[in-house]
Amino acid sequence: MSYLPSSRLNLGKLTKPFILMMNMERACRVQVAIQSTGEKTYPVPREVCELTARQYETWADAEKKAGGDPFGREWSAYLQRLEATTSSYRD
Repeated sequence: MSYLPSSRLNLGKLTKPFILMMNMERACRVQVAIQSTGEKTYPVPREVCELTARQYETWADAEKKAGGDPFGREWSAYLQRLEATTSSYRD
């Protein structure tokens, strides 16, 4: 882990895996919550899953072509939330 001169947390190549893992953890938490109700569950159709995956890839590719970081805005939001609770990560 390194720090930018502005004392902003910079994980470089770890930004994408971190955000993808956060999204996966969030999805798992929702799935467990739904299943714990004991109610009948309805799986998402395969076509919807495939469409969502294509949309995600298209969005990421467009961000890269535009010279942006597809995960930059989400990473900035995580840093803002962290700043609101603590600054100890800078030490």
